[in-house]
Amino acid sequence: MSPSPSSFTSPAVYARAAGVALVLGLLPGCVVETGHRHAHPPAVVVAPPPPPAPAVTEVIIVRQAPPPLRVEVVVERERPSARHTWVAGHWVWREGRHVWIAGRWELPPRENVVWVAPRWEVRGNGWAFVAGVWQDAPRAAVKTEVVVIKEAPPPRRTEVIVERERPSKSHVWIAGYWRHDGRVYVWVPGHWDAPPRGKKVWVEPRWELRAGAHIFIEGAWR
Repeated sequence: MSPSPSSFTSPAVYARAAGVALVLGLLPGCVVETGHRHAHPPAVVVAPPPPPAPAVTEVIIVRQAPPPLRVEVVVERERPSARHTWVAGHWVWREGRHVWIAGRWELPPRENVVWVAPRWEVRGNGWAFVAGVWQDAPRAAVKTEVVVIKEAPPPRRTEVIVERERPSKSHVWIAGYWRHDGRVYVWVPGHWDAPPRGKKVWVEPRWELRAGAHIFIEGAWR
């Protein structure tokens, strides 16, 4: 049996069909897909934020000396909590004159810090204001600090101990005392403190007069 004309297609027919498809693909408006392609959006590069500007400490220098510090009465029973520290009043310079900022109870920003009071220093022919700052408290019994100062420390301030504000029965009252930062005496307020493990007695820091100079002996737990 001879094959029918429809059972096969000659190579010439295949060639003509391929040519037609190529022509159609080149015509305007015709799209010939050869496979699936996924469009990827361009990568987005996020630049890191600029570093913060460094803090600028403003130093105020005036010609007029500040008035004497005012006497303030510290009422211990008005302390908001055992952690609050008394920040004494001081003079600041505003609108061409000295203005008194009254003392207040303030919560320290973190544990084991002391408040170094603001002060006025003589610089050249004027007075420079140095702002107060919270500093890490010295760790007792880590090392013995000996400070020798010619000027006698001021009289110790009177503090009222409120027993009901004691955090626990194991806490011990650490009385306030005067330190010297190399320029002026700084008052460290009293506070409740828990003894380190194995320690029970707090030996207070003190100033001793030796050969005409005042020597500071650091406090320690024993």
